Amino acid sequence: MTFGFDRIITPAHKCGTDLKIRLTITHHVINFFTENQNKVLFFVCDSADSRGKARMKIFEHWCLQYKNSFLEKYNESIITEDVEIHCSLILHIENALKDHIISCFRSLSKSTTEKLRSY
Repeated sequence: MTFGFDRIITPAHKCGTDLKIRLTITHHVINFFTENQNKVLFFVCDSADSRGKARMKIFEHWCLQYKNSFLEKYNESIITEDVEIHCSLILHIENALKDHIISCFRSLSKSTTEKLRSY
């Protein structure tokens, strides 16, 4: 399963933080985990325009604003000379494979960093 989001219209000026965007994405994430307790949400902040780090900050801010008792979020960054990739994992605290999933996420980040640096 995959989902993404993007602007339909790019404004001529910087629009700042839009509450409706945060509420919409938060709503979909909460619904996803309400119906899929043993699933995970893995996301990568698009960095093609060198704004991946800023996107990660926005998502982190949203998570801090929307404190809940049933989701956990883990962040990783893959940083080399040429690329900076920010990614996160969100999962339900009752996920039966939680510890294994988190360990795999951390290992994937580390091995990807090592592979990219070797090129």
